[in-house]
Amino acid sequence: MWMQRLKICLGAAMGLSHLHDPHGTQQRVIHRDIKSANILLDGNWNTKVSDMGLSKIGPANQSQSFLATNVVGTPIYVDPMYVETGILTKESDVYSFEVVLFEVLCGTQDMNMRSQEIFSEIMYQCLLRSCSKRSKMSQVVEKLELALQFQQGISNPEEFKELVKSSMANEKEYKWQHVVLLK
Repeated sequence: MWMQRLKICLGAAMGLSHLHDPHGTQQRVIHRDIKSANILLDGNWNTKVSDMGLSKIGPANQSQSFLATNVVGTPIYVDPMYVETGILTKESDVYSFEVVLFEVLCGTQDMNMRSQEIFSEIMYQCLLRSCSKRSKMSQVVEKLELALQFQQGISNPEEFKELVKSSMANEKEYKWQHVVLLK
């Protein structure tokens, strides 16, 4: 059960990381409504980030980019700094994703202690009040991969990389399967 939850969280984090880090394009996407209900699963348990109706496109060619905008999103998931200032950053999505991680952690019992520690560490790092101190989604992905590695009982990082590689037939297709743009 915990293993499947970790894989779902990792898939969602990879999708958000792909939106936040545009890989050569001049724009990034900020979702603005990350919540459990907007993380979907297909018939093969592949994660899909959905409902892009509130998303905003912002510049990606700057180390710090933000948008001044009306506050929208589901109240419990919305970044308090975004609510206070009306300034939207990709770290606002990171905060919202932390709330999702907290929901996933609640009620889970069958987990490796080291996996749980790593998961909790990244969860609290995303929750920090200061946007500049929050983790980037790419860092969240790395930590969730590490938590999954410990949960699977893999102590050799190279063995884990081979396991991940073998589960992906086509890496580009894998990256895109985590992002679904729905209006």
